[in-house]
Order: sequence, then C-alpha cells, then structure tokens
Amino acid sequence: MTEGQDVTTTQEIIDALRELRDEPYGSARSARTEELVETAERLGLDDALPTTMLELLSAYEYGDEVRKSPVLFSRILKLYKEHPEHFNDWATHRVFWCFKWITSSLLSVPEMPLAAIEGWIGQMREHFAAEDKPLVAVYTSRYHLAAHTGVDVDLSYELWATRPRDEFSDCEACEARNRGVYWVGKGDDARALLEWQPVLDGKLGCAEEPAATISRALLPLVREGRLEDAVSFHRSGYRATKGKVSMDAEVSRHLEFLALTGNCARGLELLAENRGRFDSTTDAANRLAFLGGVRVLLTRLVAEDGADVPVPGPGGRTYPAAELLAEATAQSDELARRFDARNGTTHQGDLQRNRWTREPLTTEPLPLGVRVAPSLGTTPPIVAAATEPVPEDFATLLAQAREALELGKPGSGHLWDSVAERVEESDLDDVLRAELASRSASKHVKKGAWDEAAAGALETAQLFEKAGRPGRAIALRSRAAWCAFMAAENPGEQSWEELDSLLAAADSLLSAGEIDPEDYTTVLHCRAAAAMQTLSPVRGSAQEQSAADRARFDREVAQMRACAIRLAVPTSAAVAEAMAGDALARDGRFEESATRWDSAIALTEEAQRPWSLPQFLAPYGQLLNRAGRLDEAADVLHRALTLLAEWPGGDVTDAGILLELGANRMAAEDFGAAVTHLTSAAAKFDRVGNAVPAAHARSVLGQALLASGRRTDGIAVLESLLDEQAEPQLDPPQRGQLRLELGKALMAEGEPRAAAEVFARLADLVADWPDRAVHTMVACELVGALYAAELWEQGEIAVERALALQAEGPNSAAVCAMLRAAAEAEYRNRGAEGVERALVLLQRSDEVNVATKEVDKVYRRWPETGYNADERTKALASANRDEEALAAAEKAIAAWQLGGRAAIVKRAEAVRVAAVIEGHRLGRRKQAIGRISPMIGECRTVGLEQGVRILTKLAEDLSADS
Repeated sequence: MTEGQDVTTTQEIIDALRELRDEPYGSARSARTEELVETAERLGLDDALPTTMLELLSAYEYGDEVRKSPVLFSRILKLYKEHPEHFNDWATHRVFWCFKWITSSLLSVPEMPLAAIEGWIGQMREHFAAEDKPLVAVYTSRYHLAAHTGVDVDLSYELWATRPRDEFSDCEACEARNRGVYWVGKGDDARALLEWQPVLDGKLGCAEEPAATISRALLPLVREGRLEDAVSFHRSGYRATKGKVSMDAEVSRHLEFLALTGNCARGLELLAENRGRFDSTTDAANRLAFLGGVRVLLTRLVAEDGADVPVPGPGGRTYPAAELLAEATAQSDELARRFDARNGTTHQGDLQRNRWTREPLTTEPLPLGVRVAPSLGTTPPIVAAATEPVPEDFATLLAQAREALELGKPGSGHLWDSVAERVEESDLDDVLRAELASRSASKHVKKGAWDEAAAGALETAQLFEKAGRPGRAIALRSRAAWCAFMAAENPGEQSWEELDSLLAAADSLLSAGEIDPEDYTTVLHCRAAAAMQTLSPVRGSAQEQSAADRARFDREVAQMRACAIRLAVPTSAAVAEAMAGDALARDGRFEESATRWDSAIALTEEAQRPWSLPQFLAPYGQLLNRAGRLDEAADVLHRALTLLAEWPGGDVTDAGILLELGANRMAAEDFGAAVTHLTSAAAKFDRVGNAVPAAHARSVLGQALLASGRRTDGIAVLESLLDEQAEPQLDPPQRGQLRLELGKALMAEGEPRAAAEVFARLADLVADWPDRAVHTMVACELVGALYAAELWEQGEIAVERALALQAEGPNSAAVCAMLRAAAEAEYRNRGAEGVERALVLLQRSDEVNVATKEVDKVYRRWPETGYNADERTKALASANRDEEALAAAEKAIAAWQLGGRAAIVKRAEAVRVAAVIEGHRLGRRKQAIGRISPMIGECRTVGLEQGVRILTKLAEDLSADS
C-alpha cells in the first residue's frame, strides 16, 4: 500500500503498518502512524486499533518523541481495561511490555515529578500482580530510577540483576548493556567489558544494539589497553548511528572518545555530519548527553590552542570553538540542574562534571585507520622526527654536525639546520661556507629538483676549491654531472664524457693523496647511479641499447664495489651491492638479488653503522615479499622498525615499512596483524602530510578488514576514501578495486542502494578503460544491486546496458550470474508478474551461455546451464507450476553430470529438489524414491555423508507418507 492511499479495512491498516516498518524512525513515520490510529478510531476498526496504537508508541520511543508517550499509553490502558477482547495475544503482551518504556521515558523529562514516575511504577506493579505476571519488569524500572537519581543504586541493581529472566525482561542485549553500565559506574571496566562481550561479539543484538553498547565500551576499552578493539568498534559503531534520530547519546560518546584519544579533527568531522542534532526535538536526557559529548570535544580542542577554530553548530552556522563551548556549557549545566532539582540529588550534575573534566587517555593520537578530511580549519599535525637536543655552544654544535655527516647519521640534518640558523659572519670560513652550500644543494636532490640540484652542487664545488679541498670539489662536480644527467630527457655520450673527465681528475688526486677515499667513491657512485638510470624502461626501448646500458651499469657498479673495498669504505661497497641487487630484482632474478642485499647488510654491519641499516633492510624486505619469502621478509622489516625507533630521522620512514609489513601480512593471510600495521602506517603518513601513501595504506587496510570478516569496519575505512580529495591519490586500478570491494561489501551488509551508488560511480571511473570486459563486469554488479534494492525500472534499464556491453566486451559468466540474480529478485518479490519476468531473464541467460565459445580454464557452458536450471526450478516452484519445475530440475541434474566432486554436491541438491516436487507436491512418491536411491549410493561412494543423510531422510519421509 502506497503512502497517502486510503485504508478502509483492518487488513489494509495492518499492511500499511507493515510497510512503515521499513521506514526510519522519526517524525514522518510517527505522523503516518498517527493517521492510521485516527483512521482505525474513525472507522471503528476495533481489532486494528490496539495494534496501531502500540505501533505508534514504538514510533514515539525510537523516534525521540517520548513526551507524547504517557498520554498515549494511558489511552491504551483504558482501552485494554474496557475492551480486553480487542487485544490479541501479541497486543496483550505488548501492553505489559510497554510499561517499562513509559517509566524509563518519563525519567528523561525533567518537568515530570519524581512522584509521578514512582506512581507509574506502582501502577505497573498492581497491573502485573492483578494478572499474575512475573515482576522482573517492575524491578527493571526501579533500577533505572535508582541509576538516574543515584539513590539506592546497589540495592536496586541486586534486586534486578539477580532475578531470572522472564517474558517481560528486556532483550538480552539491553540487559547486558545495563549491567555493564553499572560496573563502569563502580570503576570496574574489566567486569563491564565482560558483561558486554556477547553484544560486542555480535551474539546478542536488537534495534539499539550493538550500536548503544559499542558507544559505551569505547573508553573502557582504551583504559583496559584494548586500543585496536576500541578503534575497530569506533569505526563500525559510529557508522551504525547514522540516520538514527534516537542515537544522540551514542554519537556523543564517539565524540568523547575522539576527544580523549587525540583525534579532535575526526571529532569535528563527525560533529559536522551530526550538526542537525543541535536543532532536533530530542528529549532532555538525550540532549544533555549529546551536549556533553560536544563539550568534551570542544574543551579538548580549546585546550590544544584551537579556541578560534571554526566548528559546526546549531542553525547551520559555524562558530569559533570557544564560543560554541560556552553555549554548550551553559545549556548542559542548565539541563543537569533541572534534572537534579527534580530528583532532589546532585547525581546528574556529578556524572556530567566527571565526564567534562576527564583527562586525555592517550599521550599520542590513537590511529583510527579512517581518513580525516582537512576541513573546518583543522589539518593533520605535521610531526617531526625525534631528535637529540642541540648543543648551546656553536663550536660544539658544528663539531657534532660534521661528525654526524661524516658517519652518515640520520640526525645530521637537524644539526646542520641549527648551524645555518645560528652561524654568524665571524664564524664563516671558506670550508663552512662550502659545507652549508652543500647542505642546501642536497635538499634539491631529495625533492627531485635536478636542475636546481646541479646548479647548487657546482656552486658548492667552487667553494670547496676556494677552500683548498680539491677532492671534495671533484666529488661535488660529479654530483652536479649526475644531477644534470637526471634532468636531461635523453642523456647521451656527452654526459658520459664529462663523468669520464671527472673520474680522470679524481684518479690523479687519488695518486697524489689529495682526495679522501669517501670522496673518491662518491665519484664512482655518481657514475653507477647515472648508469642505473639508463636501465629504466623509459630510456629507449631498443634491445641492443638496453644490453649496452646493462653492461655499462654492471661495469660501473663492480668498479665502485671493488674500489670501495680496496680503499676500506665498506658503506660505499654496501651501496654498490644494493644497487646491483636492485637491478637484478628488476629482471625478476630474486634469489641473486637477495644474495647482493645480504652482502650489503653484512658490509654495513661490518662498518658498525646500525643507523644505516634501515635503508638496506627496507628494500630487502620488499624484495623478499616479491619473492614470496614472507616470514623472512617480516623478520627483516621488523628489524628495520626496531633500528628506526633507535635511530629516527633518516630517509627511510617507519610508515613506509609498516605499509610493506601490512602487505606482507595480507599475503600471509594474517589479517589481524595486517590491520594493525596498516592502521599505524596510514596515521603516520597523515602526520607528515603524505597523502598518496596514506590513501594506499587505507585502501589495503579496508581490504584487510573485509578479508578478516570485519565487514562494517572495512566499509567505514573504504568509505572514508570516497571524496574528491582522497580518492584521486590512488592510481586508477586501486580506485577501481576500492569501489568494487566496497560495493560488494555493502551488498553483503544488506545495503544495496548504497552499493548501487558505488557501482554507478565505478562504471563512470572505468568508462575509458580499454578492457571492455571490465565494463561488462561492473555493469553486472550494478544490476545486482539495483534489483536487490527493488529499483525495478532502473534495474531493467541496467540489464539492457549490461547486455549491450556484453556484445562489445564479453564477460559471459558475470552476465549469466547477473541475469540469475535479477530473476531471483523478480520471482521472490513481485508475485506472478515477477515469475514471468524471471523466466524471461533466465531465457536470456541461456542464450548468452549458448552463444559463448568454450575456452579451457576460462569458460565452460555446463555449470551455467546447471545454475540457470536450478534458478528456473525455484522460480516455477514458487508459482506452484510443479510439472514445469520438475522438468527444469531434471535439466539441472543432467547439467551437473559433467563435473567433479563439487558438481556431485550440486546434483545431489537438484535430485533432492526434484524428489520433493515429484513426491510431496505431485504425489508420485514411488518415482521420487526411485530417483533418490542411486544418488544416495553415489554420495556414499565419494564420501558426501551430509548428502547421504539428507537424501536418506527424504526417502524415509516419502516412504512413510505412502
């Protein structure tokens, strides 16, 4: 029945109520239910009126309109007293059930006198006793009253919690939530989490759960050190509150969690999403809870020097944080005062003050995995690597900077920055001028600004020549030549002529003892690096040229290694080995490459420079990952992380290693560890403003969560990437995979409309991809989502689009599966008309199957024939067209004759269905039993014991009926 259509009978009202159950709670649903109550009263539909009034009471409860509940419930009680015959068993039970709602709801209205609430509880006890009902519900209400006022809480808890459950107990999930809340109030987080665990595990649930319990568990989880669980439940739990008007309190607890774990930016993002809650007509208790969460968030933001940060507030306006905090403080204080005045205690004010004055629970921001948009005046903090204190004395500072640079320590950069800041003209000599210029030029190299780097290196070389350091000057000129080589589009032999002349000059200086071994190997390193650049696929594609380039590289790197060993510069020898290993890995020669990396690491250890090891360990771990040596790779990467913790500040970052470790654990199917590493990697990339790898880490993190079965968690992470700032950071294949995984997860989660939107945007994304079969696959996914969402007209259009794409880029298995999914949706949801549509769709699936050429290990017809026949059997059986359904089942049996063990399972099921139709529905029991017996023997032969049991039981049932 469509909205607004007139109803005139009890059945039509019941149908209208059933349709409303799919609508979200809120004022619109309440208004429509009110109309149905008025209609039932006006038409004198006595059998429909109690049910309609009770549905309206539910709408008020879950739609945050509890102020209306007492008057309505009084009307229900009066009707029940005067005409109990109008109440069926369900409605009678519901009347007593709703007593608890009324007493609990009235607590949230500060204008309602405490005596009136106690009177309702007394009236509740009288009604229950008069009809000999168990009294757990009464003790539940008394506990809620005690918990709200703070009076006799322990006694009330014992009287309620120790009683056995009965038919009027709250659902098990809600009872577990309330027990946990009690133990949190006693300061026992561990006991609370124990009470909540069945809800958190998904074993218990209801309309409010697990979202309500999750919101309460966040802070106890952090306090108990279960940080990963807290993060996971924040992601999935917050998502469950979206669009639910009765969950102001739950949203507030997520805001509080974020504020106390160093995630105010994420908190402001959630506040922006929920700014409508400022203006909602929620009850006073929920409003107090919501404002409390806002107050905690803004208190922390202001404490972090964010008083002037613009934040979303009521009326769609944006306020400075301090201004909105003052407003939230005034309103929440007044609400708490009104409750305490009504209750005659200070309990509500005490609870709120305890909440508002909590200190942060973590010293560093807790990594959340989800992306936080840099909006509302906030951006992820840029966190510098930890560094040692800088000496006050300039001479000491300069000495330390030179030593760190000579040893290659990662802390040399910040020391030289301090030298540059504090140097005075009187301190400057020719050497120091050259050293500072060299530091400045090296920054251009890290940025890949090759022209600027070349110019800077030449300037530095001139300064070293002026300072009487010819060896260092030659090393810098070689670096300039290498930078020019990198900047050139097609560097030729002229570039090598310059490098050759520089090497000749370096050889002369070496013979004369006027160049340090380190500077000499730098000259060789520049030549090897230039040679390595020519190995890139971008440089010329002719095989002869590639062979010549490779030969030159091999010569240069071998010379660098040999000279470094001869001159006792093991760090340069290690670099040479690493370069050789990298080149071998490009050729796919992983084992030979690993030998080179092992040598590089051994040489670095020999030089006793542990701070240099991560630059070799990180790529070595990546190589081992590519070679499939996953456990070895994990050990190498963990070692690199340990060394980075001791020697931070180098070019290798812990974020990059964590990302590689996450990929490693994904490949090893250790999804829990992968989630941990990827979450940390994303957060660390955020802190240094590195958006591209952060987005990549989150994309893989979402897939890890989905693979581990944490579907809502994975959806939350992937959804956080779907905005115009984050998603473009991924390359097109990653974006496509992200949307495909997200769409499928949303389908599995029962959110087909959201999935359809994702698949539609995926279709736009792949529109210019050359692989046309991908276009067809995406179109098929969209069809499945549209039909699952019962968007019939759009689905029919999408089917035609998918079939048109099939002609351009065949993907027959996907198309056949799509048509079957559409057919199933039709016959399950659209009655007789749907069955006819389903049969047409299945016929088209048969046509696609027959028209597709069989290709070994790519496409086989017989499985699609079997699947189509199975679906046709179900469609026909749903319409009681049993003879046709039996014929379709026999086609399925024949199709499943062609496969192996998996096909035997399918054939056994097809035989079972055929026997049920033939024996039970058509009455031909003897033929059905004859069909079953051979299949039982075949199942027994191949060890399908479950098939044997099912078919044997069916045969026995058919025999008994005959």
